[in-house]
Amino acid sequence: MNKYVIEANKNTGKTTLVKKLLEVSNRKTSGFFTIRVPELCDQDGLCPIYICPINEELKVEEKYYLGKCGKGKHISNDELFDTLGVELITTNDPSELIIIDEIGFLETNAEKYKNKVFDILASNNPVLLMIKSKPGVEFLDKIRSLSNINYIKMNENNRNDIFEKLKNELFG
Repeated sequence: MNKYVIEANKNTGKTTLVKKLLEVSNRKTSGFFTIRVPELCDQDGLCPIYICPINEELKVEEKYYLGKCGKGKHISNDELFDTLGVELITTNDPSELIIIDEIGFLETNAEKYKNKVFDILASNNPVLLMIKSKPGVEFLDKIRSLSNINYIKMNENNRNDIFEKLKNELFG
């Protein structure tokens, strides 16, 4: 099985793990990071989140704006998930590693995007998905329940072991 779903709490190192893996990879990759920009939070505590293609630097531009969240609220740009999000995880190369960092609750109403995620999880491509520890989110619960994935719960104590396992299994 070359499909990995890594679940972890906020600030556990999901993005750091992906970046460390990319540093040791010589494999072609596609996908994206979602990046929260806390220095741009509004007066209500809602912070903007941007999509960043996996092999590019973050651009704080409207065309990459996914939405904002904070203090138990969120606003989502479903159209961007359904267009650019789908585009960034689409490949014709079955050996290309597809990475999504991360999947959470912003995607709840982005049906094309959610369908594409399930398509790549059923494909021949190796896949690395980072997901929020957020029980009760239907999309995340469906991903967790798939039988064709390696589901790993990450924490501060096992993240280095997970790095070694993924480095060997995805790039070894």
